Amino acid sequence: MSQTASTNPEGGPTLDRVVFGRVGVLGALLAPLVLWESGDPAFFALAPVFSGLLATAGISAWRGWMPLAVAKPLGFATGAAVQVRVVQIAASPELSAFLTLGGLMVLMGGAYYLWSDVVALTVSGALTIAGVATVSMEGDQRLALLTAAYAGATAVVLHAGTMLRHQLAEQRELANSDELTGLHNRRGMLVHLRASMVRQLEGADPEALLLFDIDHFKLLNDLEGHDAGDAALQRVARTAQRVLGEHGEIGRWGGEEFVILCPGSPEFALDTAQLLRERVQEETGVTVSVGVAFAAPGESVRGWVSRADHAMYQAKEAGRNRVVRAHHTQRRDRAELAA
Repeated sequence: MSQTASTNPEGGPTLDRVVFGRVGVLGALLAPLVLWESGDPAFFALAPVFSGLLATAGISAWRGWMPLAVAKPLGFATGAAVQVRVVQIAASPELSAFLTLGGLMVLMGGAYYLWSDVVALTVSGALTIAGVATVSMEGDQRLALLTAAYAGATAVVLHAGTMLRHQLAEQRELANSDELTGLHNRRGMLVHLRASMVRQLEGADPEALLLFDIDHFKLLNDLEGHDAGDAALQRVARTAQRVLGEHGEIGRWGGEEFVILCPGSPEFALDTAQLLRERVQEETGVTVSVGVAFAAPGESVRGWVSRADHAMYQAKEAGRNRVVRAHHTQRRDRAELAA
């Protein structure tokens, strides 16, 4: 299953937190500059407040000290406040319209980055109404109409771009999903396995790969038919998902084989494998043989999977319905019975 939105398997920041954190820090640096260049008479009072709020939102989200659900609105509201202040002190209606339109484009882009389509569209609409009203209050209706036109066009383009990205994401998800079980397919799991290798090269703790398949699956298909085999695959997939929860990634590797990428300590991975074996037997009426391999320094994904596969077949040779842990050496692979 996918990791939570706040942390990755090693407890560090996700890409969403990193990106938002950098945006917040950049905003903290730019806000004083914008206020200074606008000639704000209250610069020394307002600049530290705006800059501090943006830095707090960005750094707290980046480090995981503040939930994104709190940091994002805080950062956005502070950016909007800076924009309102700059428009307020504009020297002319023309400058007010220019600053309003520029700010609307930035804030709309931020809204579509921070929130879902519906929320972003709602926020963009509210910003447009407020911006047009502000320009209209300056007394120039022509500039107000131009602001409305450009802001509306910006919202349409942003919304269309977001919808296109969502469609592409759905297509990628379909390409990486197994139609029968709804799990990742081999392509999707390879993405996660390669990402795991990158994390471990960067110093993260080794992760475990659990490779398992259904015992006597061919016999089940021959005796009861392929519909029964498909139903067994779906039951095993659901049980494995419940066992794993949010603590890793699971996919159908092919045929009756499944693979799990399991973070955490070796003890946790082995306990997960044993629990998986027990729950499958209790809940589905079939048994599984599980091979467990921990990533070795400098090892390829292919080698990692091969060791797990070798351990799984040792489990079968030892009588099936058991867990075998693979060990690596420089010369050859060995396996140790863990059940």
